[in-house]
Amino acid sequence: MKLDIDTVSVCTPNFFHSEMTVTVLKARKHVVCERPMAVSAREAEEMVKVVREAGKKLIIAFCNRFRSHPRLLKR
Repeated sequence: MKLDIDTVSVCTPNFFHSEMTVTVLKARKHVVCERPMAVSAREAEEMVKVVREAGKKLIIAFCNRFRSHPRLLKR
């Protein structure tokens, strides 16, 4: 049985986020990356550039964004 991976979750120490995310995106996989997105603006910009080139999705996991209290505050 062959399993194909659609999405990779990057849950590593912060300083690995950018490098690992870029590698996964270049392998044409979607990425869920824990926050912070990167340790510098330059790294974050590179991640955005590569996600656009790859045509994949990148979500930065702000876990509280979908809970009821933050959603109420936003409204």
